[in-house]
Amino acid sequence: MQMDCQAARDDIDAYAIGALDAEEALALEAHLRACDDCSALLDRALDAAASLALSAPLVAGGGALRARVLASAAVLSGGPPSAPRWWGAAAAALIMLSAGAMAWSGYLQKRVNDLERANDRVQASAAAQDELVDIALQPDVARVTMNGAGPAPSASGGYLWSPAREVGALVASGLPPLAEGQSYQMWIVYKDRWVSGGTFTVDASGHGRLVVKPGDAGKPDSAPPLWFCVTVEPAGGSAKHTGAMVLRSPNI
Repeated sequence: MQMDCQAARDDIDAYAIGALDAEEALALEAHLRACDDCSALLDRALDAAASLALSAPLVAGGGALRARVLASAAVLSGGPPSAPRWWGAAAAALIMLSAGAMAWSGYLQKRVNDLERANDRVQASAAAQDELVDIALQPDVARVTMNGAGPAPSASGGYLWSPAREVGALVASGLPPLAEGQSYQMWIVYKDRWVSGGTFTVDASGHGRLVVKPGDAGKPDSAPPLWFCVTVEPAGGSAKHTGAMVLRSPNI
């Protein structure tokens, strides 16, 4: 049974996004070849579908997408009934051109994302460096070295802190990368308690930094700290030290 304009227009939007099954699509295509008005409606629907696709984040297609594109090209190469001989080649070329455009867009989006992440890392590093310099320039700054311990005997570090401003900065090197779900945690050890200074991770070279800001280490005791250390704890830190100690300062 031949499709009328009303039935065709009910299916045009679904056709534009590839939601019709093969039999419905063939019936619609047969009607479109004979109806300029419905063909114009399809053009607008295809434009709307393209705009919808472009509004989503671009990602690089994988092997499965490539396989589907090639399969679609093979199916279209036969063409609908009474199509010109060049239909198959044109359809395949259009699909491959679209696939190439998607791949190029995905590549460009990945490059933009990579640059944004790199820029974020540079900005974060610069901000941390500024904080370290600010702490080092405080008139009451105190310095202590930290030596490797336990599973990280070759590690080393240093801690700067300003008692007046209640801020400090740890710089560590030679620490081994941790397993997923673990982090390094700094401790400020007083006579009667251990206070967390926060958690940090290290890069591939074993370097890590931590800025202890006012309030991060709790309200300080009237007595100064006895020493400082770093332990391995679950990601996010622990309320109480539980893991191996990898850095420790001498008694102050």
